[in-house]
Amino acid sequence: MNKGKAPLDPNTLLGQLRVFVGDVQSSPLEPAEEGWGSYAIFGDESLLGALAAAGDNLNRAAGNLFATLAVEYMQLGKSVRTDDLAIDTRGRGKDLLEVARSFWEQAALSDAATGGDIFAVVGPAGRAAPVVRPEATPWPIL
Repeated sequence: MNKGKAPLDPNTLLGQLRVFVGDVQSSPLEPAEEGWGSYAIFGDESLLGALAAAGDNLNRAAGNLFATLAVEYMQLGKSVRTDDLAIDTRGRGKDLLEVARSFWEQAALSDAATGGDIFAVVGPAGRAAPVVRPEATPWPIL
């Protein structure tokens, strides 16, 4: 059971993330709870956690969720062969990891377009500190 608000609200970040990952169909909970449903892949707690970890960036959160699924599928993957039937589910994780990478690339592009997180190191200025020295280097003896 993946409990979540039902029906989803596409005007919220949670609803938008649910649309991004394609987990939009819910079934009634057992026992039924008004305004809640069971989703196929993710519960609201998982989506909220992904949003928090991604700083509310939908693409990054979706990438993190697909990476989580990829790891799960890689761990559960099996190869079964009998007579003329062969089933191999080991490759599903790799495919999901590619989907995750595409979401991460979109997140990086949107960060670059908006300026993203900028961290600049600026040396001291003025007469008191005319030179910038690497950290932990000794002061010259004058």
